[in-house]
Amino acid sequence: MEMIAFILVGLATGLVCRFIIPNPRMGGLRVPLIGMVGGCFGGLVGGSLQPGSAKMAIAAPSLIGAFLGALLTVTVVTLLTRNRAHV
Repeated sequence: MEMIAFILVGLATGLVCRFIIPNPRMGGLRVPLIGMVGGCFGGLVGGSLQPGSAKMAIAAPSLIGAFLGALLTVTVVTLLTRNRAHV
């Protein structure tokens, strides 16, 4: 159940990033999918920083980690694909 929460946070962050950071080279589904992956990873990292709790708990550090992980992942992938020249 917690993984679904991380996926939803990553999906929402990816959708918001899709409109804030436009990148015509990335399709409409790629950015939210990248956000989901970043959200899952960030949620796990945020949960591991919370002492005395399960890593997959729905708590503030996990959800903040999911948001930041999705935001970071989408931003990095967008910046890496934006400057690449297609031949």
